Amino acid sequence: MLRSLSEQIPATRIDATQAPISPTRVTDTVHRYFKESGPGHEAHVSSIGHMLIGEFGQSIADDWLGYKTLSQLLKRLCNLELRTEGTRTYARASRQIGDENDK
Repeated sequence: MLRSLSEQIPATRIDATQAPISPTRVTDTVHRYFKESGPGHEAHVSSIGHMLIGEFGQSIADDWLGYKTLSQLLKRLCNLELRTEGTRTYARASRQIGDENDK
């Protein structure tokens, strides 16, 4: 028997006691994603945005921590390389993330 969509996908709940959104937390989340994905991984910028909304709640998308766009946040705060292909924008790590922390 098919279950409803709400039964298939658990709701994401943001804990009210969670620490405030900070540039460091956002950068750590994005860098962890690329480190776990492996060298050379590229992701649609919109997919990263959905990941951040899932992690921090819809409020992060209200102003992207003061950046005009998510792309600017990823490029300037997270030091990702961006490339556009047609109407899609992709992001990837400009270097192997985590190397400087693994010492």
